[in-house]
Amino acid sequence: MDLGAYIKDKRKTYHLSQAELADRSGVGLRFVKDLEHGKKTVRIDKVNQVLNLFGEELLPDKIVDDDDLWHGSRILHCPGTVHFAVGAGESRDKDLRSGLFY
Repeated sequence: MDLGAYIKDKRKTYHLSQAELADRSGVGLRFVKDLEHGKKTVRIDKVNQVLNLFGEELLPDKIVDDDDLWHGSRILHCPGTVHFAVGAGESRDKDLRSGLFY
């Protein structure tokens, strides 16, 4: 699954529109649309703003075997030699309606 599909899947899981996702994560609607449609050049800080809404973040991770998973997270294969893993980072609960961790 690529990054855009992963974000879209997470958004739909929480019944958010693209506009709601953009508003709650603090990015523009155009960014969300580009991200979900697989734009090749996106800012990692903005990707993390979106992922943070779901309590996740994008981190570089060294992959020994492409079949390995990083601490149970999904591996995102990016062009070049660096792979990224989406993981929960710290264990924390989040109320998606308010957008606040507690």
